[in-house]
Amino acid sequence: MSNIQELFQQAQLAEAAYANFGAIGGGIITDKNGIISALQVEDFSESQATAFANAWEVIDHAPNTAFGFSRSKVPESNSFLKKHARIDLN
Repeated sequence: MSNIQELFQQAQLAEAAYANFGAIGGGIITDKNGIISALQVEDFSESQATAFANAWEVIDHAPNTAFGFSRSKVPESNSFLKKHARIDLN
């Protein structure tokens, strides 16, 4: 992967960190349509959100705490040994 591709990937993960992947009533959003919708709320375009949802999965999410901390764990979908990215906000 080139440096430009790596920077683009890191920028998308940073932007996705602002998405709320928490499901109504508890749990997390893990289906592609739900991920796309959550990303579009955070100003991803439809094509950008779809590309992200095709490349990454949401396997864990902790919504904002009283201190403003939130966390999502998103491994690459197409990787044999999944590379995990943990995106934290505080």
